[in-house]
Parts: sequence; C-alpha cells; structure tokens
Amino acid sequence: MKLFGTDGIRGIVNEFLTPEIAFRLGNVLGNMVDKKIFIAKDTRASGDMLEEALVAGITSAGVDAYKCGVLTTPALALITRLENAAGVMISASHNPPEYNGLKVLMRGYKLPDDIEERIEREMEKIRYCEYKSVGKVIEYDFASEEYFEYIKKQYSFLDLSGIKLVVDVANGATYKLNPQILEYFGAKLEVVNDRPDGFNINRDCGSTHPENVKKILLVVKLLFCTMEMEIDVYL
Repeated sequence: MKLFGTDGIRGIVNEFLTPEIAFRLGNVLGNMVDKKIFIAKDTRASGDMLEEALVAGITSAGVDAYKCGVLTTPALALITRLENAAGVMISASHNPPEYNGLKVLMRGYKLPDDIEERIEREMEKIRYCEYKSVGKVIEYDFASEEYFEYIKKQYSFLDLSGIKLVVDVANGATYKLNPQILEYFGAKLEVVNDRPDGFNINRDCGSTHPENVKKILLVVKLLFCTMEMEIDVYL
C-alpha cells in the first residue's frame, strides 16, 4: 500500500491512517535522525491518538519526542529549522475532521520524494533500541511563543493600525495564534470560527467555504456605509 501522497500520509482516521502507521513512522524516523523529533498537531480529535502513537515509535527507537501541542505547520517548520531537527505535523490541512495526516519536515522543509519512498520501505520493519536508550518525552510548551517572537522580529516594520480584518480561523490550529499576531501589529479583528471542539475543524468554514466570510464582510461594509464612514476591508 502506498502511504505517502503529495503532502505526506493523509486519509480517513482508523480506515487508512491508523495508530500503527503513526507508530511505524515514528520508529523509522527515530532510527534515521539524532537526538530529537518535534511533533505538532491541529485541533482534530484524532490528533491526540496519533501523537501518542508517534511518540511511542520515536522513543522506542531511542530518540526524544518534543511535543509542541496545537501549532501551525509554518510554526513547526520554523522550529525544526532553528533546532536543526526533524518534525512531524499531524494535520490534514483543509480536509474535514474525519481526515488526518502525518507530514514529515526536516530542518524546515518537506522531504523529497525519494526520502519518503525510503521511509515507506523502512516502515515494513520495526527496530527497537535497548532499554537503557529509550527516548524521553518533552513537553515543548513554548513552541507558539518561540514562533510569535520570531514573527515579531522579522516583521518589526509592520503596522496594521487602522486596518479592520475579518479572520476565519476555521476552528483549526491558528485559532489562537493568528489573532494574537495580527492584534500585536495593531489590526482590529472580527474573529470567526474560533471554538474548536475536535470535530468542527473546516466544517462550513475556512478556505473551502469563503462565502461565509463574504457575508460577514458585506454586513460590515453595509453597517459602515450606513454610518457614512469609509472602510477598507482586507482579507
């Protein structure tokens, strides 16, 4: 069975994408890299299950697993680059909540096809380390803060004061971080779909349903026109 597609391993949870696959991927990666692997996830309920399976695979190969919690893919990519390490993003992007995925990152970048093919071949066998070498699990609680600080430094020139934004975070990984970043730079926000429950990610919202944000923008524009005010609305 071919596991890797155009964007990692992705499919319906417990039909195509199972904890066993996550464990095997973690074990192979643990046998390929040194010292540590970072793990992040979006808000899907299945993320916890797949995360624990990955952790078991990684640590069984003698490598430490750094759990970043709910985090965006760009943020995890940055951390793997800064730490010169590997990472696994547990997310199915814009897909509905019954889907999830495992995307491997190495020093900030997606793996080339030949490396993914090699990993898939290696996943057919499990290689355990001796008991004295079992890896540790580290709660990397400041991952979001690390990314936030990087953005603030990189875009210190940015001033969004006076700009009003409607932000649809799709009940996903950006539901806290993106509004915080935009507000830091001075934007005034109307945040929608920011109440993830594990099963509502991308449900009638997000990139696959821009018509909902469009309706909000029309209402906002009408309101301000009625008040005889001009407003520039940015998406």
